[in-house]
Amino acid sequence: MKYRSAVSSKRYNHERQDDYHDKGKSKTLLYMQEKGFERPIDIWFDNLMHIMALKV
Repeated sequence: MKYRSAVSSKRYNHERQDDYHDKGKSKTLLYMQEKGFERPIDIWFDNLMHIMALKV
């Protein structure tokens, strides 16, 4: 439920890396580089896709 909240949406809802501001920005940018993500919102979408793919 955490990733479906408005807080997560606001945290990752940025089209450019320069617009992303969070205390863990350096780690997030490194993660994006490792995963090939160009926008912070891509992290949010990827997390949602993994959650939806889980078999419960």
